[in-house]
Amino acid sequence: MRGKKFETFAVAVFSVFIFVFFYTILSMNGLVLGNDPAVHLQRADFFLSTGKIPISDIAWYPPLYHIFLSTLIAFTGAIEIESLIFLIKTFTVLIDWLLIFSVYLLGSKFFNKKIG
Repeated sequence: MRGKKFETFAVAVFSVFIFVFFYTILSMNGLVLGNDPAVHLQRADFFLSTGKIPISDIAWYPPLYHIFLSTLIAFTGAIEIESLIFLIKTFTVLIDWLLIFSVYLLGSKFFNKKIG
C-alpha cells in the first residue's frame, strides 16, 4: 500500500516537473519557439471558419492537432494573440506530457516499474 502511494506521488511530482520544464522551454524567448505556432494557429483558424482540413496539409502537419487546438480555441473563446499563444503553449506541453507518460506506462507494463 505504501509503495502504491509513493508511486502515485512520484508520478504526480514528475508530471508537474515535466509540465513546468516544457512550458519554460517553450517560453524562453517570451513567445513561442519557431514559426510553427503561427502555422498551427492559421490552420486551426481555417478549420474553425470552414470546418475543413486541406488534404495538402495532412502530409506536413498532424490534422488532429489542429482539430483539438481549434476546439480548445472555440471552447475558451480566445481571440487575443496573448491568450492564443498561451493556449498553444499549454496544449503543446500537454501533448508532450502525454507522450512521456505513455512511454512510462508502456515501459512499466511490458517490463517493470524501474524500467518504466
